[in-house]
Amino acid sequence: MQSIGNVSPNKKRKFLNKKIGSQSSKTKRAGNTDGSQSPEEQSSTNKEDEDGSDETQSTATALEQVCALPEETAMNSLSANQKRARSVARRVDEYGKSVPAGIAITSTRIRDILSGLEDKRVHRQTVQRVADFLKRFGDGHIDRKQTRGGKNVVVFSDSIVEAITSVVTGEKDPGVTPAVI
Repeated sequence: MQSIGNVSPNKKRKFLNKKIGSQSSKTKRAGNTDGSQSPEEQSSTNKEDEDGSDETQSTATALEQVCALPEETAMNSLSANQKRARSVARRVDEYGKSVPAGIAITSTRIRDILSGLEDKRVHRQTVQRVADFLKRFGDGHIDRKQTRGGKNVVVFSDSIVEAITSVVTGEKDPGVTPAVI
């Protein structure tokens, strides 16, 4: 997956929807004969409210959308570190520790989680890349901080933990058009 750096949350969502849509276009036939929209067109469609202003279909963060991806799509379209970050984010409420700012996970805890998932020791740089991915796609709801003791910590706000949990448990519409495979 391409690096999209420091861009607006809306551009991140469009990028993710485009990436998901490219998976479906690989397996899609020559065209839609029934006149229906393709997944790319559906995900980029905006609905207008009464005032005439555009409002995007979804207010979900990029991380919520990644967590909501079907397993097969996630395995095919995400990089190894993004898959790792997705695994941590989907169960953040179980892995993290409650702090006044939200839910915190130390880099040591992330390393232990990833080591358990992969049955081998995970390199320090891998843990940093996973933490970077979480912060970048958290759209301002996730911060990386350093404790007074010098430990690196990833802090999830309560609102994003709630949103991710509801997406994972299926209580909330993910806002992502699943790829047709």
